[in-house]
Amino acid sequence: MIYRSGLNKDYQFMIKILVVEDRIILRRKIAGRLRTKFPGILIMEAFDEASCLKILSREVIQIIIMELRLTQGNGLELVQKIKKINKDIFIIVNSIYDSNEYRKLASKMGSDYFLSKVKNNLSDMIALVKIQIEKSAFRM
Repeated sequence: MIYRSGLNKDYQFMIKILVVEDRIILRRKIAGRLRTKFPGILIMEAFDEASCLKILSREVIQIIIMELRLTQGNGLELVQKIKKINKDIFIIVNSIYDSNEYRKLASKMGSDYFLSKVKNNLSDMIALVKIQIEKSAFRM
C-alpha cells in the first residue's frame, strides 16, 4: 500500500521522503508527524522490501527512514540495494536494535545515520530530516 500526501503546487521542486516500517501504527505515526512538520513535502510509505523497491522504481526519493528488521526482507541488504539504485538517497536507519554491531553493519551497507528507537524520539528524527531537506533544497 502506498500513501501519498503533502503535494503543494507552489513548490518549484518536490522533495520526497519514504518511510519503510512494517509496523503500521509506527509507520503512520512517523509519516503523520512528517506530514505535519513538512506540509509541502511528499511523504510515501512502504511496509516491506518489495514495496520499497517498487516505489524506488517509479519515484526519485531524497530521504528514506527505515527499520532494519522488516517482517518481509532484510533491512541491511535493503540499505545496500537502495544505495545501488541511487547512492545520493539519504538513509536514516530507525531501529530498536541499537547495538554497535548493527550500527557498524548499517553504516557499512550504506546508511547515512542511525537513530535508536530506544534512545531517540520523533523530535530527533524531525530535526535530522529538516537538515536534510534544507540540503536537498539547496542542491535542486
